[in-house]
Amino acid sequence: MGLIKKDVATLNGQPTPSMSAQVTKPESGTEAAITRLQAPKPEVAKASAPVYKQRDFDQEARGKTKCVQFEAALMSPAIAGMAFKTMAEYLALVKEAADAGVKYTFGE
Repeated sequence: MGLIKKDVATLNGQPTPSMSAQVTKPESGTEAAITRLQAPKPEVAKASAPVYKQRDFDQEARGKTKCVQFEAALMSPAIAGMAFKTMAEYLALVKEAADAGVKYTFGE
């Protein structure tokens, strides 16, 4: 049988131990957990507390109603049958119908 020659790294002419020559003990899960829990926790920069404001249910209702009215006006065959030449004119008609629907809904 032949001997296997190992490559030895050198640093300033002196041989350095290879990683395979070092004996490493597998780390225990329990020891790792205890070490991790005992280590000081890094300071986390606290953000300023968020400013909470009360919900405005009326504003939410108006926003939802406005959205639904606009969508309904877009799908309206009556508005699509009106005379218009450009998309801007069509959207102006749709917006006018949606605004009228919101005003009607909230009694303005």
